[in-house]
Amino acid sequence: MGHAWDLDVDTAAALCPASVGGRDADFYALPGGENSLVWENEDGVLFWLSAPLSQTEMEKLAADAEPGVTFRLQGNLDRETMIRIAQSVE
Repeated sequence: MGHAWDLDVDTAAALCPASVGGRDADFYALPGGENSLVWENEDGVLFWLSAPLSQTEMEKLAADAEPGVTFRLQGNLDRETMIRIAQSVE
C-alpha cells in the first residue's frame, strides 16, 4: 500500500507498464481518475505528469516533454479540453 493525494492506494495494482519515446515508463491509474505517468529520459531526468487523462493521451503529451520546461495548465479544465490539448500535440 502507498499513500497518494490523501488516498490509500495499492500502488502495485494501480501500476501499468507504459512507454515514452521508446523508454520504459510507469503509468498509475489512480482512484478518481487523476492518473500519473512517471519516466526518465536518456539523460537521467525524471518526469512526472499527473492529469485526468488516459494512458495513451498522457503518453502523447509526455513524448514532447523537455527538461527545464514547465507545462502547466491553469484553472480546472474539463476532460474534453484536456483531450483536445493532448491531441494537438500529435
